[in-house]
Amino acid sequence: MAKRNTKQYAGFHRKWGQFCIQREVDMFRPSLTDVVTFLTHLFNSGLGYSSLNTARCALSSIIMRDSDNTIGNHPLVSRFIKGVYHLRPPSCRYDNIWDVSIVLRYLRGLHPLSSLSMKMLTLKLVTLVALVSAQRLQTLQLLDISTVHGDGSTFVFTIPDQIKQSRPGSGPIKVVLRDFQEDQSISVVKVLEFYLKQTKNLRGSCSKLFISYVKPHAAVSRDTLARWIKLVLDLSGVDTKTFSAHSTRAASTSAAYSRSVPIEEILKVAGWKSEKTFAKFYNKEVLHQNETFTNILLS
Repeated sequence: MAKRNTKQYAGFHRKWGQFCIQREVDMFRPSLTDVVTFLTHLFNSGLGYSSLNTARCALSSIIMRDSDNTIGNHPLVSRFIKGVYHLRPPSCRYDNIWDVSIVLRYLRGLHPLSSLSMKMLTLKLVTLVALVSAQRLQTLQLLDISTVHGDGSTFVFTIPDQIKQSRPGSGPIKVVLRDFQEDQSISVVKVLEFYLKQTKNLRGSCSKLFISYVKPHAAVSRDTLARWIKLVLDLSGVDTKTFSAHSTRAASTSAAYSRSVPIEEILKVAGWKSEKTFAKFYNKEVLHQNETFTNILLS
């Protein structure tokens, strides 16, 4: 099962514990009725499909059953979640998205790399990687230099961990970062090469790509990456009261889509399983051209 937000799990565990105390229920061995009643309570409080699905997984992680199946896989619970999907289907978080060129213009100004502080170099790299990879913050946090290989124009990271877009039998996720020769100031490969040189003597035994720019230079959390990206968006002029760090995923794929990147390329880069997932958020006709995601996005 893909890793999920531990804070969300902790929150649902806490609510479940309170629910069980009030009803004098064994939180580790409740009845099926108790579980469905709890999920119904969450639904009536206004939660939608995504949150309730996370709650189901959180309960499955602590409730013990005699069978091999988790409580979340019970047919009645599955039917309940399916019903929630139809009543409150997941929807787009944003009606529109910011223009990638605004952020790229700011990142171009962070040049030459040798003039940047470790903080600004780090902020530039993490934002560029987020844009050209169209990956979730979870994936960025897992990038590890021990798994990377490249040929001077491309870096390929292998993610052995199970993440949200992992599929049974599909093998490990690969994140590919390509050079952008037309403008070296925003080439993620050139920035990454410089960053690796600058952090070589700082990271010690830490192999995670992104490390803190202040001592002790340890690996950083997903929340830290989010703060860094949001700071860059704010400095670029993006409305960060509306848009979160995760919006880079929507912004980059929307930009690529509007510039006629083939749908197959967008799905491959972003890790979406089918065109329906993309079409749900960007329901426009796609024109097919033989251009790479990175080149069209950064042009």
